[in-house]
Amino acid sequence: METFLINKIENGLRGLRLGTKTPKTVDINRFLLRLKNINYGMYEELQKQYVDEVTKINKKETDKLFGDSRY
Repeated sequence: METFLINKIENGLRGLRLGTKTPKTVDINRFLLRLKNINYGMYEELQKQYVDEVTKINKKETDKLFGDSRY
């Protein structure tokens, strides 16, 4: 079960990185919550990666809407 959850989360992260998925379509949170009960250390690591990817996506979207935020 742990391997299955990790695989689903990593594939979702890959989709986010490649731009083929959005945070809504990936729905990683439900897999992360299930992993939290099984392997907390791996949960923390993958949660951090997910937050980093979503932050990058949000920054890209903001830059598209309002122009580059660098001065």
